[in-house]
Amino acid sequence: MLTFVSFSENRRDLLFIALLLIAVPLAAGLSVALRPVRMRVGRDFRPNLVSAGGETTELLTLENLGVHPLSGAHWRETGPMGMTPMPRDLPLPPLAGLGGAWGRRGGRDGFGDAPDATARTVRLELPLSPHARGRYEYGPIVLGQSDPFGLVTGRWAVGGRNELVVTPRVTPLPGRGLASMLGGGEALERQRLLNQNSDELIAREYRPGDSLRRVNWPATARHGEIMVRQEEHRSDSGVRFVLDTLAPGDTGTREDERGRRARAFELGIEVAASVCTHLLAAGYRVDVVELGPAQLGTAGLGRTPLDRASNGTVGTTGAAPFGATGPGDSPGPGIAETGAVRSGDPVSYRGAGGVSHLLEDLAGVVQLPAEGERAGTGVPGGNVAPARARAPRGALPTFAVLGAGGGLDLAVLAALAANARPAIAFVLDVVPTDAVDRLREAGWRCVPVRSASALPAAWLDAVGGREALHEPA
Repeated sequence: MLTFVSFSENRRDLLFIALLLIAVPLAAGLSVALRPVRMRVGRDFRPNLVSAGGETTELLTLENLGVHPLSGAHWRETGPMGMTPMPRDLPLPPLAGLGGAWGRRGGRDGFGDAPDATARTVRLELPLSPHARGRYEYGPIVLGQSDPFGLVTGRWAVGGRNELVVTPRVTPLPGRGLASMLGGGEALERQRLLNQNSDELIAREYRPGDSLRRVNWPATARHGEIMVRQEEHRSDSGVRFVLDTLAPGDTGTREDERGRRARAFELGIEVAASVCTHLLAAGYRVDVVELGPAQLGTAGLGRTPLDRASNGTVGTTGAAPFGATGPGDSPGPGIAETGAVRSGDPVSYRGAGGVSHLLEDLAGVVQLPAEGERAGTGVPGGNVAPARARAPRGALPTFAVLGAGGGLDLAVLAALAANARPAIAFVLDVVPTDAVDRLREAGWRCVPVRSASALPAAWLDAVGGREALHEPA
């Protein structure tokens, strides 16, 4: 309009202003478009594994790869909603370019060495406090650069994506290992027979609560104090843990009911993490059996739970990380001969490495639907193990956390209870009462768990609240 008026009235001053108003934005846009930001981004998390509700620090290293210096830029980290504490863009410190502070090759006067890399690099720290377990991707960084007049702003996404693993909360449990769930005397002999890998009996000092049947009279005479018999077991004593990951079959429930079940599932994952960590720390090998499509034993393979369980299978266990072993490592009952992990195949964890890999595996576990169920399996059709294979042979102490809120495969659970000494189920409040009664009839001892704070008391209730019967060496 101003240009038209200037031409019609032959006003050169207005024409100059009109052309200036057109040229300045164009020049500003060209200055931004012709000088894109080139940046190398490094990202790390310290620590790289963090428990839900814990704190970690995201360490960012940004290096200017452009010839010209970079100043007046601003940056923003991208990540999961609600997990990145950046309410607005933050200013980026000035960075030198590959051509030096003035954009020339070499030093400031065009000669000498190239500018120091530290002058082109900035290190940033971003505190993170993830509130829920999961696998979260951070990146890329969004950089913004404006023209000198502040009229045009260009934005560039630089760097790749990095994953932060947030593990479930672990509630410390009292005691060490398994408590005396079978008592003394005849029950002790039964426990010894069930664990064929036990070594010779050794003697130790009498402690309050020890059965008088366990007094070792020859050792008492030699030491001059009461000594009792104690079984020393090797460090490969095994415990089985059953994890219920099946999603409820009825999808038409109300939103509040779905929320209640989701909270119960998260509590179940916390129960599993706490119990298994407690047993691993005591030296036991923990064999985890999933009631749904296989998701465990694949930490670090770069696949999401839905990808890993799309067909109820995962990759061969030759890729399993140290500390977590699968069927391909030690073939046994209920394990596929092909070495692939299927629903019902146990994944073994042991040692200090097993704790970290177990928690990393549990970080990505989700409830998966049991579509196309086969009778007696409760898992999707296809490459699944039959019911008899889903109950591994060998009587082991067995724990389970059950909270699918319906659709429990009672046939499989009954078969597992028949191969367990004892069989203890931590039952969440979404499991129907009639299902709990049927579990008890099948041989499970059901211990209700309503919250994480009640888990230590539930553990003492489950194992008898007394001192461990035997500890792995």
